[in-house]
Amino acid sequence: MAIVKMKKLTVYAVGSQTDAIVRKLMKRKCLEIQQTPASEFEGLDVRRFRCDEQRTEYKRQVAEISAVLPVLHKHAVKKKGGLFHVRRTLDLDEFAKSEACAKAREAVEQSKGLIEKLTETRALISKTDTAIKALSVWEQYDLPLKFKGTKTVESALYSMPKPKDPEKVLNDLEQSGCCCEPINLDPSGLYFSCLWLRKDEEPVLKALASAGATRASFKDYSKTPSATLEQLRKDLNGLMDREALIIKNLGVYAELIPDIETLYDLCETNRLVLHHRYKMLCLSNCCILSCWMPEPNTDKVLSVLDAFDCAYETEDPEPEDTPPVLLKNNAFSKNYEYVVGMYAYPKYGSVDPTLVMSIFYFIIFGLMFADVGYGLFLTLGGFLGAKFLKPKEDTKKLLTMFGYCGISSVVCGVLFGGWFGDLPYAIMENILKIPDPQHAVPFFNGLVMNPLDSLTDFLIVAFAIGLIHMVSGMAIKFYSLCRNGEVFSAIFDIGSWWVVFAGLVLLVVNPMIGGIVAGVGVLMLIATQGREAKGIMKLLKGIMSLYDLVSYVSDLLSYSRILALALVAAVIGKVINLTTMMASNPAGFIVMILIMIVGHGLNLAINVLGSFVHTSRLQYIEFFGKFYEEGPRGYRPAQNSDRYTIEPAENTN
Repeated sequence: MAIVKMKKLTVYAVGSQTDAIVRKLMKRKCLEIQQTPASEFEGLDVRRFRCDEQRTEYKRQVAEISAVLPVLHKHAVKKKGGLFHVRRTLDLDEFAKSEACAKAREAVEQSKGLIEKLTETRALISKTDTAIKALSVWEQYDLPLKFKGTKTVESALYSMPKPKDPEKVLNDLEQSGCCCEPINLDPSGLYFSCLWLRKDEEPVLKALASAGATRASFKDYSKTPSATLEQLRKDLNGLMDREALIIKNLGVYAELIPDIETLYDLCETNRLVLHHRYKMLCLSNCCILSCWMPEPNTDKVLSVLDAFDCAYETEDPEPEDTPPVLLKNNAFSKNYEYVVGMYAYPKYGSVDPTLVMSIFYFIIFGLMFADVGYGLFLTLGGFLGAKFLKPKEDTKKLLTMFGYCGISSVVCGVLFGGWFGDLPYAIMENILKIPDPQHAVPFFNGLVMNPLDSLTDFLIVAFAIGLIHMVSGMAIKFYSLCRNGEVFSAIFDIGSWWVVFAGLVLLVVNPMIGGIVAGVGVLMLIATQGREAKGIMKLLKGIMSLYDLVSYVSDLLSYSRILALALVAAVIGKVINLTTMMASNPAGFIVMILIMIVGHGLNLAINVLGSFVHTSRLQYIEFFGKFYEEGPRGYRPAQNSDRYTIEPAENTN
């Protein structure tokens, strides 16, 4: 409905109170802290607040907790249920003073050490297991692995890829002057020992190389393979026992996960406080804080500042300023601000399109996903998730938006005959054995039409909605131009096209009147669209502006995706129902239920995503493209970390 007016706030505070001021303002979430520009205080001995060591320390603590938490979750005895994390309601200041905070810090420190030991132990387990696998093929060798032969005879162990005739390969090698004894033969290869006179080494080594044999090296082991393997297996058992004990101890600390998560928010909040204080300028005994404050938050902010020894001043933004954008909409439309934010927030001082966009988003999503059953699931999932999962504000808006879109899907499902595809008719025909159920009970086939039976009619509905959508975007542009005093531009740049569109629509009813009206619109465009040019170019630019009709037609054709998405959901649902009914006999009842749950669940997920993406695209390209002025950024208030914890409501009022 509107873009909230912003105020520039400058606070001059006693240096010793800046930490408390920043913390109180963050807790209230009432303003956005900016970097105070030094250029505004030239001639004064100003400097930035120095807190590099403290910031680094809090950053280290946050990183440690972030590394510990996933491991504790993995080894927790009681796993968290569900796909979503529900945040705790807890005051961080009270938590910081509690014994639970101290225990959480100790748990993080101890867990960090255990994780390091676990990593080291698992590396040793992997190394030992690899050694056992490498030695197991030599287990039948009865000499020490360090044995290299005598003064005149050399001894070595060799392996090669499994040959077709191992006995022949070994006999061929012995022809070179060595003695080979097979030790093991498995799919991985042939393993054998080899003895030769040192004086005959050269021909033997050449023969071994030609045969593709590779010498095995065991410089870390001195005993026989069987003795070494016995020791390695004992070591492996000991390491696995150590791993199990570490995991058990981690499970004990995992019981403190809720407090460790709150500790994360506490440490991250402390880091953010220093981050915001670093933006301030400091004099000898005074600090200067610059902020953007939404005008409705003035009383809330000043009530905080009046409790401290500080001075402050407020002023309106200058033309060269770029204030952050905060949107203000009613209870329904505010949930669609998430979609606007995904594109770009509007320019400060321009028009907020959220209200108009939310109405069209609601309608178009419902047309794309016109199904009563799917819509009910989407409504329940959206509204209940927003209420009970305690999500962050943006996620809450998104879930609530899907809840409303589910309502639209239910309404359109009744109008256009979507009930988990054609499930009522599939049941009537295949289970209840009602002949021709569409005529017997026409209600489930749609009160208005069914897209599967009336493709052309539904496409006309889609184009009609699209035309109204596009014209609404142009109307916002018309309003913006008039508000800025550009009435002539509004009438002839926007109004001329409306006349053309009206004429084209009237062509269907009365070709003569429609042609006259469209012709008037064309003449208005030719006469005005080249008004900034001179001479003959004025006429040429006016004529060339008619080419924009191609762009408008192209945009209108984009709304055919409404029909495409509606058909996708309906056809897939119908196929699932057909497949389900093939197993509708008593013996296949369980199979039928499973097919129905899995099939319709996947159809719901796929088409919710498709409808969300394509409905958003129609807003971004066909609607916003007619008027939208992008701003630099949205309003992001300074606030405590809320990844795992929500501050009690009374602490943020």
